[in-house]
Amino acid sequence: GASLEKTRRRFIKSSSPQGDYGQSNREWLIAGPFPAAGIANPMAHPFIPDEDRLMPLPNRNGWSAPIYFTDDRIDLGDYFTRNQKKAIPDKMVGYAFTLFDAPRDQEAEFWIGTDEAMRIYLNGELIYDQSQTSLFPNGTLYNEIIKARIKAGENRLLVKTVQTEGYYHFSLNIC
Repeated sequence: GASLEKTRRRFIKSSSPQGDYGQSNREWLIAGPFPAAGIANPMAHPFIPDEDRLMPLPNRNGWSAPIYFTDDRIDLGDYFTRNQKKAIPDKMVGYAFTLFDAPRDQEAEFWIGTDEAMRIYLNGELIYDQSQTSLFPNGTLYNEIIKARIKAGENRLLVKTVQTEGYYHFSLNIC
């Protein structure tokens, strides 16, 4: 393979005093971008029907192969720019899906970083619905922590995001 010098990358480290952030999920299936210009409330618009119940398969129905992101910020803007053979819309919606395992039923913290609208579905339940712009500066990994119940075994996690300006990325860590 390539040399370490060619593949080495610097990563953002958690600024949390507790240092609990850890490494987030890195492998996601991606769908989009879906043009959202002229849609008054893109978060409520069904770009993908029954989004809360999705169980997408790689390379099917508009979903990507599994994509490994090398940083805790999931950079959809970079992904869409590199992998689309058409112009990227100014206002767009994208989806990211992943599965994760838990050793038991328990309450977990979801450390979330976003600066635009975002919804998070956990096993079909809407656990996060951010519709306003917020501050998510470079160098930080999260700007909000919420709690939700996860189940023992496999859990489905779907993130729906809107992009209207600036960088198009989010972070999500399950603690």
